[in-house]
Amino acid sequence: MEQNRVWENLAMRDFIDSSNESPMSAIMIEEVLSLCDRLPAQTARIFKMSRIEGMTNKEIAAALGISQRTVEKHISLSIKRFREMPLYKKL
Repeated sequence: MEQNRVWENLAMRDFIDSSNESPMSAIMIEEVLSLCDRLPAQTARIFKMSRIEGMTNKEIAAALGISQRTVEKHISLSIKRFREMPLYKKL
């Protein structure tokens, strides 16, 4: 249960500045960053802007000249891919 919450926090928040410094969290952060390299370029860019840089969906949409709904779709795709990761499936 605790590990599931860590995963959700990684996918849903700014995980780089997370106060959770557990070994499992460190492994998951590495996995998430590795996954970003395998996402489509635009999806990875939007995820990083949202979760690493802390930008809102509205700010991302304005910066990239796209709709907020498109930003939401890219973030949803990222989260879907995270849930497909082998480490996530073990939880």
